[in-house]
Amino acid sequence: MNVRFAMMGRNYQLHGVPDEIELPDEAMLADALERFTTCLPDGERLPNTCLIAIGNDHLGTVASFENRRLRDGDEVILFVPVAGG
Repeated sequence: MNVRFAMMGRNYQLHGVPDEIELPDEAMLADALERFTTCLPDGERLPNTCLIAIGNDHLGTVASFENRRLRDGDEVILFVPVAGG
């Protein structure tokens, strides 16, 4: 199955990171995040405070999220925290 990723928030540079990844049919959100993280540039990682949503469902943060089975075509949205004012 294919799962899409979108990142929102700070000016996040993701050169060379695919916006869609292929996963086994029984994949869980944790599997998708692990695979996505391996695509990040060296030294980059998702902040623990990064919010995770699939569609209209907020699932928690990278540090603590509801791990659920994904479906083909799901879009995982990552909201990277913004600081400053």
